Amino acid sequence: MGILQTLSIRFIGKVCSSQIRYQRTPSKGRVSEAALMHYFRKHFFRLLEQKPKSYITQIIHELQEESEKHWDFLAS
Repeated sequence: MGILQTLSIRFIGKVCSSQIRYQRTPSKGRVSEAALMHYFRKHFFRLLEQKPKSYITQIIHELQEESEKHWDFLAS
């Protein structure tokens, strides 16, 4: 099972999917994968910043710091 499928099942009853995106078939309260993709495209990095101690956020920050050091080295 994919990440989006797992998340859509996890959010059953917690999110009104009709408010996020139109679905072609009845969903019984389940958010569609398309609705989750639409939401994450807009809010993924904002959600990561809300949890600065999460593993993926730390990885992203480390990669950004390495990139800055690389460009500083090239500029000098």
